[in-house]
Amino acid sequence: MGHMERVIEEFRVKFPVRGKFELSQGQRIREVVRSAEVPDRYGIYIISDPQGRVLYIGRAGTVCNDGTFKRQTLRRRLTNKQDGLPRQQFFEDVLRIRGLESLHFEWFVTFDREDRVLPCLAESELLQAYFNDYGRLPPYNKTT
Repeated sequence: MGHMERVIEEFRVKFPVRGKFELSQGQRIREVVRSAEVPDRYGIYIISDPQGRVLYIGRAGTVCNDGTFKRQTLRRRLTNKQDGLPRQQFFEDVLRIRGLESLHFEWFVTFDREDRVLPCLAESELLQAYFNDYGRLPPYNKTT
C-alpha cells in the first residue's frame, strides 16, 4: 500500500463525517452535490478517475488570523470555480480531455465541533503522500 492509500484509509477512520459521489458525463455538479448531501462544512476532497488515479486534491475552508473561516465550504467549493471557470465547465473539460465517463469524489469534514483539523493541514498531508508516491503533484494541482 502506498503513502496516499495509507493516508486516505487513516482519514476514513479519523473523520467520521465523510462521503463519496460520482459525477458522470451530462450530470450537473450542483444537483449531484445536493443529492449526495455534501455539507456546508469545512474539509478536503479528492477527485479521481474511475481507475482510482488521483487527479486533484482540494480543500474548502480558509482560516483567517482571528480564527474565523471564509465562506467557502465543501458544498460551495465543489460547485464554484476552478482556474477561473465555473466548476461545471471545468469538470466537463476534464471528462472530455481525459476521455472519461465519470469522475469520483471523496470528501471529509476535517473541522467541526468534534474534529478540529485545519483543512490546509489535511490537504497538505494528502499532497505530501501523493508526492512521496509519485514525485510530483496530481495533474490538476498546480502548486502547493
